[in-house]
Amino acid sequence: AGDRFRLASAPGVFSADGLDPASRLLLEHLEAAPGARIFDPGCGLGALALTALRRRPGATAVLADADRRAVEAARANVATLGLGDRAAVHWWDARSEPPPLGGCDVALVNPPFHGSGVAVDLASARAIFAALGVVLAPGGRALVVANLTLPYERDLAGLGRLERLAVDAGFKLLLLTR
Repeated sequence: AGDRFRLASAPGVFSADGLDPASRLLLEHLEAAPGARIFDPGCGLGALALTALRRRPGATAVLADADRRAVEAARANVATLGLGDRAAVHWWDARSEPPPLGGCDVALVNPPFHGSGVAVDLASARAIFAALGVVLAPGGRALVVANLTLPYERDLAGLGRLERLAVDAGFKLLLLTR
């Protein structure tokens, strides 16, 4: 939507060299999940939540990631964009810690699907999905983007109504409504 801004990055952080196509797909459909209280699990540099905050002046957000380099980069980006009064960034490992908040209207999710190697590892994504059951308020929505081949529908179906919003360039965008 013409909302362009630069984000600080760190070596080894996902999408360090620019917005990835999956996140771009999610942001193109951001209006499908309106809300003023935003959660961005696995936030990386913070592109999803920070874009939502820039488009929704009254909104607040909690960004969380298990990669300390990503947390530091996201904190720097929050500060640089002047959003420190509306956004908090936390270290959070969904596999071992309770979620850092509850009662959210919207979650913006581009979950990791690789562990420390190149093999597909869905443990972190599944832990994030389980946390959505605690984080989302009744009627809350989650936009979840993923490679077409990943079986996320099975993990999300028990949390609420699930629909496929879009498919583009090998990615799918799912909308979960609690």
